[in-house]
Amino acid sequence: MVPLSLAFVWAFRTGLVLHRVRPVKPKKHGRLGQSLFRAGLDLLTLWALAL
Repeated sequence: MVPLSLAFVWAFRTGLVLHRVRPVKPKKHGRLGQSLFRAGLDLLTLWALAL
């Protein structure tokens, strides 16, 4: 359970940093087009596949 929690926090914090660098635009209904967790997870996946 601990590795899953660490992975979630790592992906979310990466998404927060990515949001500061390149903000995700909100849609017309006010929610973000992509969640911060998903943005961080996508970036971590790209980094992992580049290794």
